[in-house]
Amino acid sequence: MKSFYSSSLTFVKLQRHFRLHSFLFALTIAACASQPALRPVPAVATPEQQAKDAIARGDFLRAAGQYAELSTTVDAQASTTYRLKAGLVYWDLGDQQRAQLLLTDNPGSSTQDLPLQNLASAVTSARDSASDSFLLALLNSLPIEGFDLYEKGLYLRTLGKTQLNTRDTAAATNLLNSELFPLPSNRRTELTHLIWAALRAAPPTAELPQYQQRNPNLPGWLALLDETRRSELEPAALAAALTAWQLQFPTHPANEILIEEIIENAEELSAPVRQVALLLPLEGDLATYAEAIRDGFLALRYAENNSGLTINVYSASGDGVRKAYDQAVAEGAQLIVGPLDKPGLETLIAYDKRSVPILALNSVPPTAGAVVADNPAVRITQFGLSPEDEATDLAKRAWSDGHCRMAIIIPANVLGTRISSAFKTEWGQLGGVVVDETRYTNEVSAYKSAVRSTFSLAQSEARAAELRRILHRPLTFVARARADLDAIMLIAMPMDARQIIPQFRYFGVDHLPIYSTSHVFAEAGGIRNDDDLDGIMFGTMPWLLDITDRSVHDTIRRRWPRRGVEYDRFYAFGVDAYRLISLIPEMIRQPSMLAMGSTGRLSLDRSGRIRRTLSWAKYQNGVVVNLAD
Repeated sequence: MKSFYSSSLTFVKLQRHFRLHSFLFALTIAACASQPALRPVPAVATPEQQAKDAIARGDFLRAAGQYAELSTTVDAQASTTYRLKAGLVYWDLGDQQRAQLLLTDNPGSSTQDLPLQNLASAVTSARDSASDSFLLALLNSLPIEGFDLYEKGLYLRTLGKTQLNTRDTAAATNLLNSELFPLPSNRRTELTHLIWAALRAAPPTAELPQYQQRNPNLPGWLALLDETRRSELEPAALAAALTAWQLQFPTHPANEILIEEIIENAEELSAPVRQVALLLPLEGDLATYAEAIRDGFLALRYAENNSGLTINVYSASGDGVRKAYDQAVAEGAQLIVGPLDKPGLETLIAYDKRSVPILALNSVPPTAGAVVADNPAVRITQFGLSPEDEATDLAKRAWSDGHCRMAIIIPANVLGTRISSAFKTEWGQLGGVVVDETRYTNEVSAYKSAVRSTFSLAQSEARAAELRRILHRPLTFVARARADLDAIMLIAMPMDARQIIPQFRYFGVDHLPIYSTSHVFAEAGGIRNDDDLDGIMFGTMPWLLDITDRSVHDTIRRRWPRRGVEYDRFYAFGVDAYRLISLIPEMIRQPSMLAMGSTGRLSLDRSGRIRRTLSWAKYQNGVVVNLAD
C-alpha cells in the first residue's frame, strides 16, 4: 500500500505540474495575441542635432541659444566650435552685440575651427567695409565642404555680396544658389534685393550655370528680368507684364518685395529729363578741354532752343566728383553727364549710393568679370574718345576693303601700344593676320629704319652683299620688298607721317594701301596742302570733315575764333554728349539703332558703352577727300 500510495502521490504531483505549465503556456499565447508588437524607443536627438533641426524649421533664435548653451557643457575645443556657430547665427539675426561676445575671445580654438573663424571674419568684415579684395581672398580660401547647410548658405550670401561690389558676374550665381539653403526671415528682403541687383548687373548675354536649375525660384527670376528689360522704359506695358508675371509666379519672393519698386522706378525714369548736371574739371590741366566740351554741349542745346531743359555745370574731378554728384542730385539733377577724367569715373563706379544715371565722358577697361549696372537708376553709360575704338574701327574698315594680311608701324610709346593691342584683338577676331609689327622713335633715322624693317629690305640688301662677296664683282641690285602683305597700318602724328610716307615711295612700296587713325589728320577741311601724306586713309569724326552739324560748327568757330583746331574734337564731343541725352533711351529700346553724330555714327553696346563708327577720308593731291562708307 505504501508503495502504491507513493506512486499515486507522485502521479498527482506530476499531473498538477503539467496542468500549471499548460495554463502558463496558454496565458502566454493569449497575451501575444491580444497586444501589439513592441517598438524600439526612438533615440533622443543630440543637442547639436536639435539646433540643426531648429534651423531647418526656421527657428534660428532657438538654434543660436542651443548652440550657445551647448558650448558651456563641452571641453574647450568643442566649446569654441559651438560658440562660433552660435555667434554666426546671432550675427545673421542682427544681434551684433551678442554675436561679438561669442565670436571673439575663444582660447580653445584650433586649426579645426579655422574655416568657421575665417567665415566669421568675412561676415563681420563685410559690415565694416573691409576691402573687397581682402574679403574675396579670404572667402575663396575657405574649404566649405566642412560647413553645415546653414553655414554654406551664409558663405554664398557673403561671397555673392562681395562679388556684386566688385561687379563680378559670378555674384548672381552664388546669390541664387544661396536660396537653396536655410535663410533667416529677416534676411529675405536683403537677399531678394541682392539677387535682383546681381541679375540686373549681369550683361544680357550672361549664362547662368546649369546647376542653378535646382533653384525653384530661378524661372521666376529670369522671367522677371526679361520682362523688365523689355519694357522698363514703358511703365504701362511693364505694369501689365508684371501683373501677368505675378499670376504665373504667385509664391515668388520678389512678389511682395520688388514688384512695386520696379514699377515706381520705371515711372520715374521714363519721365523726360528736365535737369542735367554737367561734371567737368574746369580747373587744372584738363580745364581748356573741359571748357570746349561744355561749350559744345551748350551750343547744341541753344541751337535746339530747348528751354525745358535746365543745365547746371559743376567743376569736379578725381575724388571730388562724389561730392559734386551728391550736390547735383540734391539740387534735382535727373542725369549726370561726366566726369571727364578716369579717376573721377572710377570713383563714381565704386560709389554705392548712386541714385540717378550717369553718362560718363570717358571709359575704363572692364576688370575681370566687371560689368556696368543694368538698373536704370544707377546705370553708367560710358562715352569716350578712346584710341582703342579708333583701332577697332580701322580693323573693320580694312577687313571690309578685302584685306587680311597687314603689317603694323606704330610709335614706341604708350599710345602705340594701346592702338596696336586693340587692333590686333579685333583683327584676329575678324580672321586677319598681323604679319609684322615695327616701332619707331621720333628720330629722323628711325623713320627710314621702320620702313626697311617692315618690308624686310635689310635682309634683301644683305643677300646682295653676300653675293657680291662670293662672286667678287659688283652687281646691279634693287632690293625686293616682302610680298606677303596686302595693307599697312601706320599710326603717326602728322609731323611723323610726313617723314614716313615718302620713305614708302623711295623704296618703291607705295603700292600698298595705308590705313591710319585720326591722329594723322592735322586740320579740318584740308586747310594744309599735305602732298607728303598722299594716299593715306584714315578714320575721323564727321565734325572734322564738315559732314554734320555745320551750323553749330560755324557758330562755335565764330564765338571762339582764338581757340585752335586742336579743340574741335572736344567741341564735337560735347555736342554728342548733349545729343545722347535723348538718344540713349531710344538705343535701349532698339539695340540695333545707329545714330549719326558729330563724333561718328553712334550705337550702344550691351556693356553700356557708346561705340563710334568713324567717317573715312583720304589724302589726295594734298587735300582730304571724303570716302564712301
